[in-house]
Amino acid sequence: MQLSGKKIPLWASSILSVLFWTELVVFCIFFNLLGFVVFFPVRLFSRKSASLVLHRLACAWARSIFAFSPFWKVKAAGFENVDPKRHYVFVSNHQSLVDILVALAGIPNPFKFIAKKELFSIPFLGWHMALAGYIPLDRSCRESGKKTVLKAQQWLREGVSVLFFPEGTRSEDGAIHEFKPGAFKITQDLGMELVPLVMDGTLEAIPKKSWRIRDAIRFVMNAGQPVRIPKAADSGMLIRSRDAIRAEMTDRLAKLRSERS
Repeated sequence: MQLSGKKIPLWASSILSVLFWTELVVFCIFFNLLGFVVFFPVRLFSRKSASLVLHRLACAWARSIFAFSPFWKVKAAGFENVDPKRHYVFVSNHQSLVDILVALAGIPNPFKFIAKKELFSIPFLGWHMALAGYIPLDRSCRESGKKTVLKAQQWLREGVSVLFFPEGTRSEDGAIHEFKPGAFKITQDLGMELVPLVMDGTLEAIPKKSWRIRDAIRFVMNAGQPVRIPKAADSGMLIRSRDAIRAEMTDRLAKLRSERS
């Protein structure tokens, strides 16, 4: 289903894509250099405070990109249900590389996100991600998955939210595919609230395995009501809760698309 948005001609799309990636790199270098300047003095007093400063700079980076973009805007809704002074497990569907930018621009709570380890090797961007405490994941290594869970639990216990993409990879067709249980198990074990986020529009902007911007579009990030997963002796409660959350997110995504079509 094609979302409402102004199609960009091929010639214009190529030019705008080059300008966008140039803008992204320039802003990335600027904010990351600024981050290096402030990180180490603050780190002497508090690791958590230093990582928070770098996260705020990452949010400023994302908002700057959208502010200077002539073809992309972000609309965040539903966050009246979320207390910006509390920490949560956030889960979101995953359609595009742009999802992280949308999350940084729209989520009011400080948070860490999980990203594939290859991103941490990118100059400036990866260095900033590592210093900010974002969590690397090697999808080919089971041991890495365990370390990712432990790191996420550590941040949550320290009062910092964590964003998960429980599908595990980007959706190529825009549908919300089966969720892995990790984020839901952590939520249940720690007795926390989980906030289900639904993002839309990013697939149409930059599809998977593509660098070219196709549409001028407004991205939507919609926060649902926080939920708790009750603790139970059997694993069935976890699976039922996970599937119910995914079903609610799928219905909400369909409603968002029908409103925009």
